Amino acid sequence: MSYYPTFRDGKRTIDFILVYKISALVTHNAAIRHRAFILALQTLGLEMEYESFSVDVDIMFIKLYLPDDFAHSYAGLFDIELACTSFQFRPYMVPPPAAFSSPLTRPNVNDPIYTRAPQSISGAIPKNITSAERIMVVNQILNRVIWGEERSEYGVTKLIKAKVILDAFPLHDGHFKWTVSGPLNDRQLLALYWGSFRSWRKAQPINLVEKYFGTEYALYFAWLGFYIKQLVPAAILSVFVLVYGLVTMFTKLNRHTQDICQSRVVMCPRCHFADCPMELLSNSCYLANVSYVFDNWCAVIYSGIMTLWGECPYGDGYRSTVSTPSHDLHGTLATRGGSSSAAMEPGGDQRRHDHQAGVFRSGHKEEVQSHNGHDAALHPSSTDRLQIHPHVGLSLSSANNHDFSNVWRDGLSGISERGAHQVQIHSAHQEQIPKLNSVDNWRDVIGGVHIHFQVGEFQLPSGSSACQIGSLQFYEQIALMLTNLENHRSQQSYTNSFIFKSYALAFANNYAAVFYIAFFKGKFFTYPGDLAVFSHLGGINTDVCDPTGCIVDLAILLITIMVIKAFISNITQVLVPKLRKVFNQTINRVRSQDNIPQWEDEYLLAKSEEFFIVGEYMDMVIQYGFVNFFIMGFPLAPLLALINNVAELRVDASKVVKSYRRPIPTKVASLGAWFGILQATTYIGVVTNALVIAFTSTFMEKVIWETMAGHSSEYSYLNESLSVFAMNDFEIFDGSIDDKLKLTKVCYYEGKRYPPNHPLKYKRRKDYWLHLAIKFAAVVIFEHVLVVIKGLVAYAIPDVPFSVRQQIAHQEKMFKRDRIIEQSKKFLKDREKYVSIK
Repeated sequence: MSYYPTFRDGKRTIDFILVYKISALVTHNAAIRHRAFILALQTLGLEMEYESFSVDVDIMFIKLYLPDDFAHSYAGLFDIELACTSFQFRPYMVPPPAAFSSPLTRPNVNDPIYTRAPQSISGAIPKNITSAERIMVVNQILNRVIWGEERSEYGVTKLIKAKVILDAFPLHDGHFKWTVSGPLNDRQLLALYWGSFRSWRKAQPINLVEKYFGTEYALYFAWLGFYIKQLVPAAILSVFVLVYGLVTMFTKLNRHTQDICQSRVVMCPRCHFADCPMELLSNSCYLANVSYVFDNWCAVIYSGIMTLWGECPYGDGYRSTVSTPSHDLHGTLATRGGSSSAAMEPGGDQRRHDHQAGVFRSGHKEEVQSHNGHDAALHPSSTDRLQIHPHVGLSLSSANNHDFSNVWRDGLSGISERGAHQVQIHSAHQEQIPKLNSVDNWRDVIGGVHIHFQVGEFQLPSGSSACQIGSLQFYEQIALMLTNLENHRSQQSYTNSFIFKSYALAFANNYAAVFYIAFFKGKFFTYPGDLAVFSHLGGINTDVCDPTGCIVDLAILLITIMVIKAFISNITQVLVPKLRKVFNQTINRVRSQDNIPQWEDEYLLAKSEEFFIVGEYMDMVIQYGFVNFFIMGFPLAPLLALINNVAELRVDASKVVKSYRRPIPTKVASLGAWFGILQATTYIGVVTNALVIAFTSTFMEKVIWETMAGHSSEYSYLNESLSVFAMNDFEIFDGSIDDKLKLTKVCYYEGKRYPPNHPLKYKRRKDYWLHLAIKFAAVVIFEHVLVVIKGLVAYAIPDVPFSVRQQIAHQEKMFKRDRIIEQSKKFLKDREKYVSIK
């Protein structure tokens, strides 16, 4: 087995695969486009080799290879800094403890595995251009090369849409199955020591992930790993809160629940029809005990701690992880490959290929100069497309000239005629197979099954059907459609716009039901005899919580969503790629995969779509919202999130290594839009938790009563929280109630209203408004105190670690030195020309 997939000569590596159907080129227009595209690629220096599909000769594979000299020159043109030519300085990454290490994270030169892949395991600077970097360069060429006369006729994407090209994708570095002898490729190492559940407690080899998948994927997995580490202490504290609640459940600390269990108070009907039953308050004894587990002093303190905890994985503490034993996320990954410095340069943010802008065209004598004094060829506007006419080539492609820097620096002025290579198009009549319908990348997110369990029965909250959690792909498509209506200049702004729109739609979809339960359910109910609440908004105002409060409803809803959604998500992420491959095998009539070429095997794999990693971020960010927004309602949320994320990390690692095609590596400087979203989530969590404590739970109400009223009588709190209603005021009433309750004259309901014999019958009591003001004041104080603490933490921890600042300063110094050298050479060259003319 070869270390890399190669051409037939066993030397030239396969950098990219193009797929097309011979039968799709029967039209003259399609054939011309295809021929022009292939010729343009050859003119740019790409070498090709054709292979037919073993089960269908109508499908052809074109293997692409870019020689090293061309790859280095194009990398400089496209602002892709190669690791083999980068500066030697790198921030130090502390290795994990031995118990959590693997041969990839704590290399041992005496390990037999080390000798089979020394370059990858050691983490040393590569000696040559890596496969991921070659893929990035070839991908830029494919997306920029011109194959037509019109302004928009460039790039492989448009040919795929026109069905001239069926597909284009890079290959993995060989197969992922482990071999007992010979050299090991990066895919094999990642599959065994990273994408396996046997390595669930091992530290991630982020260096190798970055080398193989690029910084975008490396940042996601490093962030997810750091999130898991931060969940560990939060999960331990959540267990302590649960134990505290269970231990003190039947003590004097839970005296209010004991009052409910011993009460003989009759509660009013919650509905307004003839057969609507009445219940004793003591029937809520079980729910009152469960509510106490999540609604006590310990839970409130835990909620405040968790609100501050939110600053650690997503605030300034996250940015400065270099100072901790964990991996430096922003530091090492952002500076590796020049991502950090690239983002600071005017041309560091790549222009989108679909952005309409002025570019060079062959045959046109245009002088384009950048505004900042740099050479035009290095400016983004000059490199949107590789302007190659089918019959015109660049002088850089000459076999006798491999020094291309001056050609590109002079603004592509050295365009010369080159003989057109005739590309043979297989036109023989072949039996056609049904057209391959590629299955789009999709993600099933479990619909919101909002179940309210109460004394053995299930209730569906009113209006929750409109707030169910639907398929995330539906919202991604809406966000993508809206983003495409905008003409974004750069790929970064386009991606950020898509992320913000997707998250806004996902936010409403995922959290609507939870916000309803926490802050709106039962808040508009007046009193049992008020017929207006039954006719307004379809009777939604009559949807009230149990007399013990809405905490139990909120906890049940959260646990239902988190558990079922996590279970279904992990199962589908494992099964869907496998089913998709089986589907592709079926429609392509592939009976066996034994000994088939790697390009055919990966042609059948699921695609890594453009926003594949966005979906992974979205799942985790939405989960973090459940953990952070309503920690008071369900303290065990961090524990469930921890268990899910440990499995999620290995599922994600396994599928990107084994079950999906290799994605196009991307170098990014940070989490981008996600960092702002995560920071906003932490601040929203401060407000939501304060509101839950004040209005959703009964904690604040009990504190106010104990402070202002004292312990004057056994049922004083119940008298404080419940109001009296006269049964005679019901307009619909018959003898269908329980025999034990027939003789009752009054019933009780939640609410601070005057009794029926008061002049202000059923109106709000004065103490209601006083308590409401106290609750709002508590929310404001709670929010401001935590925000101040978070601000102090942000001030105390630097935004950029020292080693990162050191690396950036070093890169800027080296960049200025190189610029001075280049300018000096250019000055001397121009001076020599001037002297020779004189």
